[in-house]
Amino acid sequence: MNSFYGRWLERVALVLIGLLAAVVIIVLVNATPAPALPGLASVALLGVSFIAIVAATVVVLAMRSRLSLVQEALDTTNAAIAVYDSRDRLVMGNERYREVLDVPPEIFKPGAAYVDLVHTSLQLNFENEEDLERELQKRLSLHRAADGQPSDRKYPNDHWRRVTKTRTKSGANIGIAIDVTDYYSLRDEADREARRFEILANNAPVGICQISQSNSITFYNRAFLTIFQLSDIDLIYSKLLDISANGKKYRTFSEFTEALSVNSKEIEINWSINNELKYAIVKFASIGAEAYRGYVQNEIILILINITKRKRAEARVSYFAHHDALTGAKNRLSFNQDIQTAARRASKTCPVCIISIDLDQFKPVNDTYGHHTGDEILRMAVARLSTLLEPGMDLYRMGGDEFTIIRSMDSTTSDPLTFAQSLVEAMSLPFEINEKSITIGASAGVSLIPRDANNTETLVHCADQALYMAKKRGGGDAVSY
Repeated sequence: MNSFYGRWLERVALVLIGLLAAVVIIVLVNATPAPALPGLASVALLGVSFIAIVAATVVVLAMRSRLSLVQEALDTTNAAIAVYDSRDRLVMGNERYREVLDVPPEIFKPGAAYVDLVHTSLQLNFENEEDLERELQKRLSLHRAADGQPSDRKYPNDHWRRVTKTRTKSGANIGIAIDVTDYYSLRDEADREARRFEILANNAPVGICQISQSNSITFYNRAFLTIFQLSDIDLIYSKLLDISANGKKYRTFSEFTEALSVNSKEIEINWSINNELKYAIVKFASIGAEAYRGYVQNEIILILINITKRKRAEARVSYFAHHDALTGAKNRLSFNQDIQTAARRASKTCPVCIISIDLDQFKPVNDTYGHHTGDEILRMAVARLSTLLEPGMDLYRMGGDEFTIIRSMDSTTSDPLTFAQSLVEAMSLPFEINEKSITIGASAGVSLIPRDANNTETLVHCADQALYMAKKRGGGDAVSY
């Protein structure tokens, strides 16, 4: 559209040209009394008048051309620009401003009131009259304030504009609006992605938390709270967990996260809750990783995979791999491993002793009373022998009714044969099973390394030979090799 001021300047200029022409004619006709002016003077006056009229016309045309260029430039810019006078009437506005308002060209004319243009525009966005009036009053307030502070507004067709209005000294209101629709689209998309991530995170079976540069938790999911048995995230900062990681101890979770190294990719940790040990694998990544003296300076995301059940299952498998399932005593596999370790530490001053034990009457009792009673006797025998063990001793079931004890010795330990005889005496006492008193008795053989042998195989053979000698004597006795 043409400038409101441009049109009025053209009109004023044309009026002035007309007045100038009229003055010239009046001067020619009336200014000089008869006799008439000489011919040369008349011609000169007419020439000057003509030149003045032509000059004024050229000025008007040049002004109009410049205003057209300005208007064309305003219409092609991406920003919406409008100027209102001190009475809030439209002075000029570019085509982009009309498109933003989405009002018809016939009402978008110089002199149109701001309130009428905005009301027409809002009708396209608001069906409820109360909402429309509320938004209208908000726009009018911002328009009157014109404090130069930007404000974002939603226009028809879901377009967002950042509007800045400034009041001039003469009272005119200049408004500039730039399109920020892409920004809001990206923000909405980011919000959707954030909500999507939050839904996925809260339904993930692993614990997730985000640690800020100041070592505070800025995001966490439900599984994170579950792993540490927390009802409130704030408790993580004060709860004593005694976290173990990479051979180091950390009293709290904050101490642990503060010590994380940028070079770590995956670590296993364990901690204690209500005297129960928990385990997790921790994976983490630095956001915008920057390191200072080897430590994370920016935010990191931790992913905690709870492996407590797996650890317990592994421990259970390991236990049964090294223990007798019936009695709970260590088994032959454990004996073979432990005797090798003990033998390497053995010396003349600190020998290692093994005591082989055999239950004398187990087979006839097992045949008479059945396997159920036999199994119960074996369990009770292990329980009785275990109560007699000293520190540093282990009991092993080698198979059937055969047992072995490994005993590391020093100058303070008692004589191994005397100790073996105390075991035999304890096993001579009857077992009370199903209101029946059953006596089975036991025999024992003792051997020492390095006194009797220089390797474990020979050591075991010597103990078996001593046991054989005790059995040959009628049982119920202990013999040293």
